[in-house]
Amino acid sequence: MAVKVLDDYYLAITAIITIGYQLIFFSVSYGFQIDSVTDFGGGSNVAILAILTLIFCQTWYVRQIVATIFAVIWGVRLGLFCLYRMLKSGHDSRFDNIRGSFKSLLFFYIFQMMWVWTISLPVIFLNSPRISGKEEAGKDVEFGSVTDIIGIIIFSIGILIESIADIQKFFFRQRRTSPVQFINTGLWAWSRHPNYFGEMMLWSVKKNYQFTNYH
Repeated sequence: MAVKVLDDYYLAITAIITIGYQLIFFSVSYGFQIDSVTDFGGGSNVAILAILTLIFCQTWYVRQIVATIFAVIWGVRLGLFCLYRMLKSGHDSRFDNIRGSFKSLLFFYIFQMMWVWTISLPVIFLNSPRISGKEEAGKDVEFGSVTDIIGIIIFSIGILIESIADIQKFFFRQRRTSPVQFINTGLWAWSRHPNYFGEMMLWSVKKNYQFTNYH
């Protein structure tokens, strides 16, 4: 039986979890004046919401599990990569002008709260009692159709493109001789922002999985 927390779509509880989780990272970031936890807090937050909502719903349908795994893979990969990148570089130039400002840094984390919660909505809805709960006539829509297989392929290609593009840019920045020099090799020779292209691919799949399971 699904655990209903505050509402049938898990919107309130996931928002509360996101706010609390991001405020913890804000406190660490501002208190210790470090940048390494910022992006890790964003990616890991997405993974946590996906796992918790799946556990709350307790239906364990294939489409839910696949979508949750997709969210966890994306969130963990992004979080760990960004954490490693920050530990290697020591700082993030994006925060040079706001690191020491309580209000400015808090505003950044408020934006990150909204970003995390918004992009998590497809899997939150899919794992909610209102969509997949047996009490609400939710059922395990047969998984394995042509569109499902295509979705898995698109997600795999998307996460691969995003990962390769991030790695290529990371090593380029380690080697470049000028801060204004822009990468134009590898995937970056074919696209201005191949990492964003890969991300759009994989998130379009997650959104489609949510609507496919809706009744």
